[in-house]
Amino acid sequence: MKSLSFLLPFFFSLSFSNAQQKEMNDQWGLQDKTSIAKEANSDRGKLFIDGNYAMFVHWGLYSQLGCVWEGKSYYGISEWIMFKHKINPQDMIDFATQFNSVNFSAAKLVSLAKNAGMKYIVVTAKHHDGFAMYHSKVSDFNIVEASPFKRDPMKELAAECANRV
Repeated sequence: MKSLSFLLPFFFSLSFSNAQQKEMNDQWGLQDKTSIAKEANSDRGKLFIDGNYAMFVHWGLYSQLGCVWEGKSYYGISEWIMFKHKINPQDMIDFATQFNSVNFSAAKLVSLAKNAGMKYIVVTAKHHDGFAMYHSKVSDFNIVEASPFKRDPMKELAAECANRV
Protein backbone atom coordinates (compact mmCIF):
# COMPACT_ATOMS: atom_id res chain seq x y z
CA MET A 1 0.00 0.00 0.00
CA LYS A 2 2.96 2.26 0.66
CA SER A 3 3.77 2.47 -3.06
CA LEU A 4 0.30 3.82 -3.80
CA SER A 5 0.29 6.33 -0.97
CA PHE A 6 1.45 9.13 -3.27
CA LEU A 7 -1.91 8.89 -5.07
CA LEU A 8 -3.99 9.43 -1.97
CA PRO A 9 -3.56 13.24 -1.82
CA PHE A 10 -4.63 13.42 -5.47
CA PHE A 11 -7.82 11.45 -4.88
CA PHE A 12 -8.63 13.43 -1.74
CA SER A 13 -8.06 16.71 -3.59
CA LEU A 14 -10.95 15.90 -5.91
CA SER A 15 -13.52 16.31 -3.16
CA PHE A 16 -12.04 18.73 -0.58
CA SER A 17 -12.19 22.51 -0.26
CA ASN A 18 -9.00 24.60 -0.35
CA ALA A 19 -8.82 24.70 3.47
CA GLN A 20 -9.37 20.97 3.67
CA GLN A 21 -6.81 20.42 0.91
CA LYS A 22 -4.21 22.48 2.77
CA GLU A 23 -4.88 20.51 5.94
CA MET A 24 -4.59 17.25 4.01
CA ASN A 25 -1.35 18.38 2.33
CA ASP A 26 0.07 19.32 5.73
CA GLN A 27 -0.93 15.93 7.11
CA TRP A 28 0.80 14.14 4.21
CA GLY A 29 3.81 16.44 4.42
CA LEU A 30 3.13 18.00 1.03
CA GLN A 31 3.62 21.60 -0.02
CA ASP A 32 0.69 23.77 -0.99
CA LYS A 33 -0.78 23.37 -4.49
CA THR A 34 1.32 26.26 -5.80
CA SER A 35 4.55 24.57 -4.74
CA ILE A 36 3.40 21.25 -6.15
CA ALA A 37 2.51 22.90 -9.46
CA LYS A 38 5.88 24.69 -9.62
CA GLU A 39 7.68 21.41 -8.97
CA ALA A 40 5.61 19.57 -11.60
CA ASN A 41 6.28 22.34 -14.12
CA SER A 42 10.03 22.43 -13.58
CA ASP A 43 12.11 21.38 -16.58
CA ARG A 44 12.97 18.07 -14.94
CA GLY A 45 9.40 17.31 -13.91
CA LYS A 46 8.05 18.46 -17.26
CA LEU A 47 10.29 16.01 -19.13
CA PHE A 48 9.10 13.18 -16.92
CA ILE A 49 5.42 14.13 -17.29
CA ASP A 50 5.51 15.00 -20.99
CA GLY A 51 8.15 12.47 -22.04
CA ASN A 52 5.95 9.44 -21.37
CA TYR A 53 8.08 7.28 -23.68
CA ALA A 54 11.60 6.46 -22.63
CA MET A 55 14.27 3.79 -22.75
CA PHE A 56 15.07 1.95 -19.54
CA VAL A 57 18.43 0.16 -19.68
CA HIS A 58 18.80 -2.47 -16.98
CA TRP A 59 22.47 -3.35 -17.34
CA GLY A 60 25.31 -4.22 -15.04
CA LEU A 61 27.76 -6.88 -13.94
CA TYR A 62 24.84 -9.23 -13.23
CA SER A 63 23.78 -9.00 -16.90
CA GLN A 64 26.71 -11.12 -18.03
CA LEU A 65 25.77 -13.87 -15.59
CA GLY A 66 22.50 -14.56 -17.40
CA CYS A 67 21.10 -16.18 -14.22
CA VAL A 68 23.91 -18.76 -14.25
CA TRP A 69 26.53 -19.09 -11.52
CA GLU A 70 29.18 -21.81 -11.46
CA GLY A 71 27.33 -23.76 -14.17
CA LYS A 72 24.00 -23.78 -12.33
CA SER A 73 20.93 -21.89 -13.59
CA TYR A 74 19.08 -19.70 -11.13
CA TYR A 75 15.68 -18.56 -12.26
CA GLY A 76 14.39 -15.19 -11.20
CA ILE A 77 15.68 -11.67 -11.33
CA SER A 78 19.37 -11.77 -12.31
CA GLU A 79 20.36 -8.54 -10.55
CA TRP A 80 19.54 -10.24 -7.23
CA ILE A 81 21.63 -13.36 -7.94
CA MET A 82 24.46 -12.33 -5.63
CA PHE A 83 22.11 -11.79 -2.70
CA LYS A 84 19.65 -14.64 -3.34
CA HIS A 85 22.34 -17.26 -3.85
CA LYS A 86 24.80 -15.90 -1.30
CA ILE A 87 27.61 -15.36 -3.77
CA ASN A 88 30.75 -14.22 -2.00
CA PRO A 89 31.53 -10.55 -2.77
CA GLN A 90 35.12 -11.50 -3.61
CA ASP A 91 33.78 -13.87 -6.28
CA MET A 92 31.88 -10.96 -7.85
CA ILE A 93 35.02 -8.81 -7.72
CA ASP A 94 36.88 -11.61 -9.51
CA PHE A 95 34.02 -11.99 -12.01
CA ALA A 96 34.25 -8.29 -12.86
CA THR A 97 37.61 -9.02 -14.51
CA GLN A 98 35.62 -10.84 -17.23
CA PHE A 99 33.02 -8.09 -17.75
CA ASN A 100 34.02 -6.57 -21.07
CA SER A 101 31.16 -4.85 -22.89
CA VAL A 102 33.02 -4.53 -26.20
CA ASN A 103 29.78 -4.14 -28.16
CA PHE A 104 28.59 -1.13 -26.15
CA SER A 105 28.03 1.92 -28.33
CA ALA A 106 26.56 5.07 -26.83
CA ALA A 107 25.90 6.37 -30.36
CA LYS A 108 23.89 3.26 -31.31
CA LEU A 109 21.93 3.28 -28.06
CA VAL A 110 21.03 6.97 -28.36
CA SER A 111 20.17 6.55 -32.05
CA LEU A 112 17.87 3.65 -31.23
CA ALA A 113 16.07 5.68 -28.55
CA LYS A 114 15.86 8.82 -30.67
CA ASN A 115 14.67 6.99 -33.80
CA ALA A 116 11.95 5.31 -31.75
CA GLY A 117 10.75 8.72 -30.53
CA MET A 118 11.94 8.32 -26.95
CA LYS A 119 12.55 11.51 -25.00
CA TYR A 120 15.03 10.28 -22.40
CA ILE A 121 17.05 7.26 -21.23
CA VAL A 122 17.22 5.83 -17.71
CA VAL A 123 20.06 3.44 -16.81
CA THR A 124 20.69 1.32 -13.73
CA ALA A 125 24.19 2.72 -13.26
CA LYS A 126 24.73 0.88 -9.96
CA HIS A 127 22.73 -2.06 -8.73
CA HIS A 128 22.41 -4.46 -5.78
CA ASP A 129 25.83 -6.01 -6.32
CA GLY A 130 27.48 -2.60 -5.80
CA PHE A 131 29.21 -2.60 -9.19
CA ALA A 132 29.22 0.91 -10.67
CA MET A 133 28.76 1.29 -14.43
CA TYR A 134 30.70 4.58 -14.22
CA HIS A 135 34.10 5.66 -12.92
CA SER A 136 33.48 6.00 -9.20
CA LYS A 137 35.64 7.95 -6.78
CA VAL A 138 34.06 6.02 -3.90
CA SER A 139 35.07 2.47 -4.84
CA ASP A 140 37.34 0.62 -7.28
CA PHE A 141 34.46 -1.82 -7.90
CA ASN A 142 33.46 -0.10 -11.13
CA ILE A 143 33.58 -0.74 -14.85
CA VAL A 144 36.64 1.48 -15.40
CA GLU A 145 38.88 0.05 -12.69
CA ALA A 146 37.63 -3.51 -12.08
CA SER A 147 36.88 -4.66 -15.63
CA PRO A 148 38.85 -4.96 -18.87
CA PHE A 149 36.41 -2.53 -20.51
CA LYS A 150 38.26 0.43 -18.91
CA ARG A 151 35.74 2.98 -20.22
CA ASP A 152 32.96 4.96 -18.55
CA PRO A 153 29.79 4.09 -20.50
CA MET A 154 27.65 6.51 -18.47
CA LYS A 155 29.97 9.39 -19.36
CA GLU A 156 29.88 8.31 -23.03
CA LEU A 157 26.10 8.02 -22.93
CA ALA A 158 25.69 11.45 -21.32
CA ALA A 159 27.99 13.02 -23.93
CA GLU A 160 26.16 11.34 -26.79
CA CYS A 161 22.77 12.49 -25.45
CA ALA A 162 24.09 16.04 -25.10
CA ASN A 163 25.32 15.95 -28.73
CA ARG A 164 21.85 14.94 -29.96
CA VAL A 165 19.83 17.70 -28.28
